[in-house]
Amino acid sequence: IAFDTSHVLFICGGAFEGIDQIISRRVGGQRTLGFQHSAEEGALDQEYLLSQCTADDLLRYGFIPEFIGRIPVVAALQPLDKEAMIRILTEPRNAIVKQYQKMLALDHVELEITPDALDAIAARALASRTGARALRTVVEEVLIDIMYDVPSQEHIGRCIINAEVVEKRGHPIMVPRAPERNEYRRRLEEAV
Repeated sequence: IAFDTSHVLFICGGAFEGIDQIISRRVGGQRTLGFQHSAEEGALDQEYLLSQCTADDLLRYGFIPEFIGRIPVVAALQPLDKEAMIRILTEPRNAIVKQYQKMLALDHVELEITPDALDAIAARALASRTGARALRTVVEEVLIDIMYDVPSQEHIGRCIINAEVVEKRGHPIMVPRAPERNEYRRRLEEAV
């Protein structure tokens, strides 16, 4: 199969565990004797080291020269923090939270996920150390029973998820539908 790659952008990624030590040896370590680095300074040191990565570092890490020659730009990405995880949950057009809100809206139920719940979801995802991929897993785990149960309970108009639900210390708050909405739904279903 012939495939024209002249207009294709290839992006390669990975954790590259230990490459910071290779870079540190080249840069000179820049550690000072007699002073203890805080965890925050250590993180900044690692960010700095990764930003200094060169093709020689990748070669020492184990990549073959032919591969390195085909990757013209090396960029170090920083781990996601809680705020970034919350933005991923809520801001994109197809954000995970919006997807679940739309699914429940098909059953005329409004899904509200409180700010403290978003914070708890992001914290659980960060604890898994698998990046943003963990967000869907956590949200699915929190909402799976709700997605199954709510459609059969036509009196529910709104479902509120708070941090207690995410942390498995409480239950979702189910807000009843307005009486006129129940009647409208009943008539709509009878007509079908």
